[in-house]
Amino acid sequence: MKRYQSLDAIVQHVLVLLTRSSTIFVLSLFCYAQNTERTPLVIRHADQMVGYETESGPNRELQGNVVLQQGMVEIRCDRARQFLATGVAELIGNVVITQGALRMTMDRGEYRSSERVARGEGNVVIRDSVATLVAPQGIYRLNEQQAIFRRGVVLRDSSTTVTSDSLAYNRRSGERRGWGHVQIELHRERARASGDSAYQSPADNRIWICGQSLLIQWDSTARDTLYLRSDCLHLVTDSLRGSGRRRLESVGHVRLVRGSMSARADSAVLVAGESMVLSGKQPIVWADSSQLTSQGSIVAALHEQRIERLTATPNATLGVIEDTASRAPHQLMADTITLEFERDSLRTVRGHGTARTLYQLRTDTGEPDGITRVASDRVLLTFAGGKIVRSSWYGNIRSEYVPEHLVTPTERYLLGFRWSTETKPTRGELLQVTVVPTKDTKD
Repeated sequence: MKRYQSLDAIVQHVLVLLTRSSTIFVLSLFCYAQNTERTPLVIRHADQMVGYETESGPNRELQGNVVLQQGMVEIRCDRARQFLATGVAELIGNVVITQGALRMTMDRGEYRSSERVARGEGNVVIRDSVATLVAPQGIYRLNEQQAIFRRGVVLRDSSTTVTSDSLAYNRRSGERRGWGHVQIELHRERARASGDSAYQSPADNRIWICGQSLLIQWDSTARDTLYLRSDCLHLVTDSLRGSGRRRLESVGHVRLVRGSMSARADSAVLVAGESMVLSGKQPIVWADSSQLTSQGSIVAALHEQRIERLTATPNATLGVIEDTASRAPHQLMADTITLEFERDSLRTVRGHGTARTLYQLRTDTGEPDGITRVASDRVLLTFAGGKIVRSSWYGNIRSEYVPEHLVTPTERYLLGFRWSTETKPTRGELLQVTVVPTKDTKD
């Protein structure tokens, strides 16, 4: 064994060995890449072949039970034309391309052997162990395992069905990106989401949809079906807690309807069957005969898709209309307002912090009979049959009665209160869609 006289000599020897090993490794990779790129597209079978020369190089015409192969890629078709100079093969009739678990079929197309790219026209279908992709036109990059389909695409797997004008699909990650009239059916959730564009990552259980986004989630009873429209939607399954429940985040001009409840907000977060949080400049909820707003957020606690409790804060306002004969709603303003429901019917209202109420009084015959204004630290209201049956005020109480003949139109409302039924969203409004044509560019 060779001896080294110093540490410097040992280090020098190790560096030489590492340099030689690295050079051999790089050369091996280069040779492998060269061999991969130069893997020829060979003819395994054809009933008939004609070869001829052109200005661009030699060509081959193949007919009858044509079988071509490049490495692990096999191509079958009725007829083919090979352009040997460019490595392009035109494929005609009953085209089938296979690569492992992948099977791609089409009426006609081409295969670029130098790039390992297949282009299809007419009834283009990709099938593998996970999904099926169908469209009139499609491109598949076999090395990258990426597909781009156009002109009316349908993708199906075990949990979703995606339709769109165009769609890109990555077989390795399962990611899908759709453009133009995108619609995603969520089979397990009994829901459908649609918009101008979308991205889905099955590995992360996430879906993003933007542009005229609409979500419909059907309930076992049609009365509790959720309709939600916004600028963008983000759906994610919360697997960290082990619940597997779907969380919906909605941003921009949020409008929703579910049963007797309607709402508007800048943003919303819904956790399936548990809660809903509306936030923004002035979120607003209409439920039963009430209208609830705040300058921050409104939180809804749900049970079996029904509202059990609504909490609005800060600077919350509440209006309750008892019947169509009322000239104006009863009103409450407080730092925090909480509504409690029983089977969609309002039962109690609590106001905390600088509470102010305004009641529209009426005679036994239903005629207006003035208003009563009360200020207090907090208030508790009890409802039955949509009417206030008991009112309790607590702390620093101040009260004022105004006879009907002295009530002006502005005095029927607390300062800063607005009754906004004209902005209440409806199911018909949310289902209306403005169709924007999409541009279909050539590859």
